[in-house]
Amino acid sequence: MNKIQFSKESSKLLKEKYGCNVFRLNAFSYKLINKLIKPKQTEVPKNMKVKEHLHSYKSYYLVSNNALKFEDNIFELPEYALVLIKPNKKHPWINTNKTKVYVGDLSPNHGQQIVVPS
Repeated sequence: MNKIQFSKESSKLLKEKYGCNVFRLNAFSYKLINKLIKPKQTEVPKNMKVKEHLHSYKSYYLVSNNALKFEDNIFELPEYALVLIKPNKKHPWINTNKTKVYVGDLSPNHGQQIVVPS
């Protein structure tokens, strides 16, 4: 498994190869979006992940302290981020041993996240 820190290069790879756009947010923007939109929040405890899944629609997430896995790569994301994932892209959210990790679903069609051991 390759751990990749967030950078301009990894952001470009996520977008071009995996159909995933990541937008870094500051704490104020994250809290404001969280308050205004009220996404369906899932806490991902240490050494756990959200079960890999895909959607037939674009999915939108508001995340904090998270990582995404595509193939054998784990992409560390910014502390706060807005993430857009194209349809039919398998993606699990992973807590890479951080204390508080959240996934907020902004897509109205998104069901409950299933948290499993990583």
